[in-house]
Amino acid sequence: LMIESKAPAVSMHQKKERARILAGQSLGVEVDLRPTALTSSADVFNVLRLLVQRKPRDISWRTKYSYMIAESVQFIDDCSSPTAEKKVQNQVRISGFVRGRPLDVNRLVHVSGVGTMLIRKLDVLHPESLRKRGNPEFSLQPKHATDATSMVTTEHQDVELWDTFYRNEDEAEPLQHAAVPDLTFAEQTWPPEPEANGLNENYDEEIEMEIAEQKVGNAEEDDDEDNGDLPEEIVCDAGSDRDEMEEDEFDGEQARREKRLARADDQKFPDEVETPLERPARDRFARYRGLKSFRTSPWDPKEMLPESYGRIFEFSDFPATRKRVLADEQKRCKEFERGEITGMAGVGSFVQLELEAEPACAVAVKLFELTQKKMPVVLCGMLPMENRRTVMQMGINLLCPADRPDQGPVIRNKEELEIHTGFVRLLARPIFSEDNANCDKNKLERYLHPGRYTIASAFGPALLGPAPVLV
Repeated sequence: LMIESKAPAVSMHQKKERARILAGQSLGVEVDLRPTALTSSADVFNVLRLLVQRKPRDISWRTKYSYMIAESVQFIDDCSSPTAEKKVQNQVRISGFVRGRPLDVNRLVHVSGVGTMLIRKLDVLHPESLRKRGNPEFSLQPKHATDATSMVTTEHQDVELWDTFYRNEDEAEPLQHAAVPDLTFAEQTWPPEPEANGLNENYDEEIEMEIAEQKVGNAEEDDDEDNGDLPEEIVCDAGSDRDEMEEDEFDGEQARREKRLARADDQKFPDEVETPLERPARDRFARYRGLKSFRTSPWDPKEMLPESYGRIFEFSDFPATRKRVLADEQKRCKEFERGEITGMAGVGSFVQLELEAEPACAVAVKLFELTQKKMPVVLCGMLPMENRRTVMQMGINLLCPADRPDQGPVIRNKEELEIHTGFVRLLARPIFSEDNANCDKNKLERYLHPGRYTIASAFGPALLGPAPVLV
């Protein structure tokens, strides 16, 4: 007697659930996504209803700011030409829709990749006159101004100004970014650094950011003590018959291979430093300080600071300052909504800003280059004290292939990097240190190693984070 066994019947619900699980597994780390099976027209309508009723989540770091994407950029005076030699006031006129939070005329604004400016004048355009404005790349020009209302001429029609606000110097945030150094402080004991003798008055013009010196000693000497020599076994003769292009490619590949070997050696022996034979060890490690215990030995954070630290701002309690500033801004926004204060443009308003920055023509040239490259111009209103220069601490992780982490990019300590944090984009040479929150001292790292978070320290604006960082 033979009995034929049959597989249990699989219901439609079980098939849907299995398909949903398989689809979820294919999404990998995207845990916030939920697959939905579309097997009938009713399922399609359910998904459409879900999309309509779904409210997008707010981006936490962006909700603190007012920002806009410029629809029109216009240069005033001679700053629109990069070759302009005449030193004039650096003024730019930008227009666009306000997003996020109301824009305050007494706050500073930061143009991503360009710099920080102050608002001289803020014009709010009447919404009824913007319905048929036509080409979004119109150019705004002042026609005339009266005490009551004024008109702005565009390429298509006259646009009525609803409100006009001017900067109040008594209440406005200053454009100053650096502190005045006090050379009488006893902690400024290091000799002047050659690259830090002159203080640039414009923070955003500092292309090569000064280095935030580590307190464990002179990290620059650690990085540069290899004398630039390569081991004899990997030094090859390029050959006389190789053309210049192949020779450059060969040298580049050899340099990358050498950097990977150096990073692997540093990861294997992180606490070892070779002593040069031609230099006494007491001179090589003259700026080092011995510690009996890295965890428990006392450490004076203000001892032997470089001279550049006298030009940055120190916060006695940064979390309390951040909490107070955000609370004050929230209060001002509510007062503006109730009509108790003026000098602000509401969310959704189309505004025209007259901006000014120093030194003359420096910021306008960068803005001119952005417009020539057809790149978007993004502007955000900075919170109070965010323009102050301080030491930024950023937690970064090197992204590389999971199966071959050693094939990722090799980034050395103090290498020039372009850093994007929030709306701010700047060039800096950060110092890497170990991410250790359980100790008041951090170990220096000569390379950015894959597979772990590293603290990058550099001079920058005192942003009221948290904010994402992209290097």
